[in-house]
Amino acid sequence: MRYGDFLDARVDESLRDWLVAGAIAASSMKAKGQDVTMPEVVRQSSTRDVDTTLKIDFGSEFQSGRYRFGRDSAESVRAKLAKVADFISSHGRQDILIKIDGSESRVPNVDFETGKHLPDGAIATLRVEETRRLLQDLVKETGVNSRVTFDTSVRIGGPVFTPDDSAGDHKYTDHQYVKVTLRATGVERTERVLKVCGYKKDLGGGFGDPKEGFKVADTTQTLDLGTGTGKIAFKFDPHAVPDIFLVEYDGKLHMTGLLGQDRPYFRMVYATIIGNYYKDKDMPEWFKGLKYKPISVEQALKIASEDESAEVTDFAHVFGSHLSMKKMFADGGIIPMMLDHGQIQAYDDNSPTWAESNWGIIIDKVAGADTAKVTPVGVIGQTRWRLHIDCIGCATDKTN
Repeated sequence: MRYGDFLDARVDESLRDWLVAGAIAASSMKAKGQDVTMPEVVRQSSTRDVDTTLKIDFGSEFQSGRYRFGRDSAESVRAKLAKVADFISSHGRQDILIKIDGSESRVPNVDFETGKHLPDGAIATLRVEETRRLLQDLVKETGVNSRVTFDTSVRIGGPVFTPDDSAGDHKYTDHQYVKVTLRATGVERTERVLKVCGYKKDLGGGFGDPKEGFKVADTTQTLDLGTGTGKIAFKFDPHAVPDIFLVEYDGKLHMTGLLGQDRPYFRMVYATIIGNYYKDKDMPEWFKGLKYKPISVEQALKIASEDESAEVTDFAHVFGSHLSMKKMFADGGIIPMMLDHGQIQAYDDNSPTWAESNWGIIIDKVAGADTAKVTPVGVIGQTRWRLHIDCIGCATDKTN
């Protein structure tokens, strides 16, 4: 029987579509035609010479006497195709050679479907061709056809088969395979992006949760910084009412200290809340550096009377009481306290840049750690704040 009689064999078309579609979905690749929307970013590029290979054995996916991919091995085939798709995706700018080497032993082959004997070399040729067609379909979906070439080879190896031997003996099976080798060569350009440069946002939320260290979950921001590297500066403006801001990045917690207007009323309310609430509780790290001391009820009431923004509700969300301040201090067991001068940090107009002032947190953005979480800590009333993020000294090009 001629080889050509077998070369028209095809895997079921619906199965082939399923294999390719599943491999694309399982890989990190997007099929051609899908839109990718990029925000305004700062791009950082570098180049290097590439010579990379990936080796995958498809021979185990064919049952004895078969040269088509079947549904019984579909999941395994999809997983291998996904690896191929990922390789192509990560080397889309290089030239890629896909070499398919097929081999069969000298054990006589019988077509599983027809029961007829196959000529020497036929089963390896058919399996190589079937593998090539499937990979070609995958490559078409990637949209990088012009950079991918195929090379195939078929051989017959091993000792002559002895009828008394087992066809499954390693001296025969070692010569039965379909090996796929992908090789990417050329210049690789790596592009990393910083996505948050120039980011600005005004935020407002609810009260800080005492059980969570007065964190304000409503306005916590989880930010995708991008894959680039460099120094990223976070600026916080709490407007008037003092707040603390936290930046969690790469396993580390960064804190601003208490920012806002250094008014006597704010110092009294802040100290009274944390001093009484944490009297018998462990205090979160961000409060531990604050210095405060008890004051008399008369002093506290005088401070409140002289501040037009004073409200008893400034305490109610913590202590659950809407009593007047006088009754709260006298009957509620609340001890009035006062932050020391200088505990609330005001913006230093003489600082060279805001990023170097006490209102800023600067992180060193590193590759592989691409997310930061920004959380306000609000003790007095409902939070209202502004976030501004910028990149410092990045040798990059700004693009859309």
